[in-house]
Amino acid sequence: MNNITNIGMSNFVTLKRINMDNIEALLKEKGLTKTAFSELLGIKKQNLNGLMKNPTLETIKKFASVLDVPMWQLFASPEEIQPKSDGASITCPNCGKEFEVELKAKER
Repeated sequence: MNNITNIGMSNFVTLKRINMDNIEALLKEKGLTKTAFSELLGIKKQNLNGLMKNPTLETIKKFASVLDVPMWQLFASPEEIQPKSDGASITCPNCGKEFEVELKAKER
């Protein structure tokens, strides 16, 4: 009998398609250095590049949360996700599927 059946698959999954250029662009947009970003993540700066090159799902969630962006933006730049002329839908650059976008105002 296998004793690891209760362990979630996300513990084993690593996502390698994260785009470091996108993260660096987001850092620049947010006015953050890699040092400041690593401090917000609670890690040493030396560990940041390793996490960016071989992130787990939990790492990606944390990156997105700290940067206050949706997770997809770590994989594709806003230029790759072009809104349609109606402004309410976009096309995924990976699969080509079109989907609607709903914006919500958030009070700061």
